[in-house]
Amino acid sequence: MIAPIFLILLFVVFEVSYDEFMQEVLDSTVQSAARQVQIGKSQNASNSTFVTGYMCPYDTGLLNCNNLFVRIQQVTFNTAACSNKDFYDATPAGAPVSGGVLQLGGFFSGAGVAGNGATLTPSPCATTTSSSGYCNAGPQEFILMSAVYVAPSFLDGLVLNHITYGGQYVRALYSTAAFETEPYSNSSPTNAC
Repeated sequence: MIAPIFLILLFVVFEVSYDEFMQEVLDSTVQSAARQVQIGKSQNASNSTFVTGYMCPYDTGLLNCNNLFVRIQQVTFNTAACSNKDFYDATPAGAPVSGGVLQLGGFFSGAGVAGNGATLTPSPCATTTSSSGYCNAGPQEFILMSAVYVAPSFLDGLVLNHITYGGQYVRALYSTAAFETEPYSNSSPTNAC
């Protein structure tokens, strides 16, 4: 009688531990990739090369790059209200889930494909590639970078997870980085308060 309960608890502990570990890996990867955007090293990247060239090298081989989705966008503030605003006003509380389904239409993957087969809407950055929607970010722009890692669910929705993606139960790990890009060229600030 005790064995099934013990096994379920063991799997719950394993899944929570796995999620926490992978969350730390994702956070570290996002911070490292955000630094590359911040200093202007990703200016020649496209949405098909950013994940593979600027994120995957920092994940130490622990994240499956095919399951990593990223969105980079410029954050604009109302100048009159700048003193009361910060990046947290533009940051979603968690992974984009609607009705228990993970919605990745505004994110792109290492294959240059938007999540859920949706079309990317170009972000309003100074150096956006309008055909791909990838925001390279110009100098002195306020940038919000969001990443979602679609991890496998070991318990398939039985205990902790009720999120689906592509018809399967998944764990959606979410991480953000908010920053102002450095003045790596002689351009004037595009979004200063």
